[in-house]
Amino acid sequence: MRESTGAPTIAFGPHGLVALDDDDDDDEDDAAEAESDIKMKESIDVAFVPDVCAVDGSIVASARDWTMRAVFTPGHTSNHMCFALDQEHALFTGDHVMGWSTTVVSPPDGDMRAYMNSLRKVIDRNDRILWPTHGNPVTDPQPFLAAYLAHRLEREAQVLAQVRNDVRTIGAIVNVLYSNVHKDLHKPAGRSVLSHLVKLVADGAVAVDGGGAPSLKSTFVVPRA
Repeated sequence: MRESTGAPTIAFGPHGLVALDDDDDDDEDDAAEAESDIKMKESIDVAFVPDVCAVDGSIVASARDWTMRAVFTPGHTSNHMCFALDQEHALFTGDHVMGWSTTVVSPPDGDMRAYMNSLRKVIDRNDRILWPTHGNPVTDPQPFLAAYLAHRLEREAQVLAQVRNDVRTIGAIVNVLYSNVHKDLHKPAGRSVLSHLVKLVADGAVAVDGGGAPSLKSTFVVPRA
């Protein structure tokens, strides 16, 4: 975009960590899974460095009758930022809120706790309209955002219930919770489940069997009282 328009890029900063190869499934010969891995890694520009680093609440552009303000919304990625057009009470939500689906939160750069907190932050803004990068504009944001947050909380409760029912691996949890979803989407679904489990482990509601950091290959248990 910079090369096409000559305009500077304005963002919070570069990405944090991205998914590592050793988190992938064991079947490296599966061409479909390999292609999925490549697409997931290519979706994050790890070399990105903005021309201008903005902070939450800073004015990034303005003219006589309008002001564009940065709204830091980590979660989908560690450096995700929305931009508010103050005079219109409008928020350009990027990938934080999409008009047609929920967004992927993929550890380690994605963080479910941060994502939920960012959703609450956007709800508290009470904007009149949301302009997502993907999907149609959201013209009634409050019920839409409430449903977005409720979906994440419901999914977290479902993941926790599966571990309590002795469904202890991410693959097994995905097979239960996403049984009506095409198998091609189970891999990104697994990363979403992982993001919930990372949060649940941090909350003390779930533990990694044998200790260590949560990963796609971990086995999860309910902590002993």
